[in-house]
Amino acid sequence: MLNQSNQESFKRQLREIEQENEAFAREKAKLFDSLKLTPEEVHSILKDRSRYSERDWEKLQFLKKETEEQLKRDLENIRNPEKAKQAYESRNLPPWALFCR
Repeated sequence: MLNQSNQESFKRQLREIEQENEAFAREKAKLFDSLKLTPEEVHSILKDRSRYSERDWEKLQFLKKETEEQLKRDLENIRNPEKAKQAYESRNLPPWALFCR
């Protein structure tokens, strides 16, 4: 169970993440406005192989693969609080156990 300081820390971190997401959304909207394109148009341009030379297309595919792998690694490293709680609870020793070095 979370104690008061952990709850406050969690709430503060959540607010920081929400602020970062809002700033990212504003930045993204500003970029698309400056390009005068919608996200869907950019996506279709990036998927159209005929717009690129063979070398550029290979470079784009390489960057796409790298980005997807990085995202996958990042998602795998997200801490699951329920799993952490279960692991912590399973470590509990009976009250009669002594810690020795």
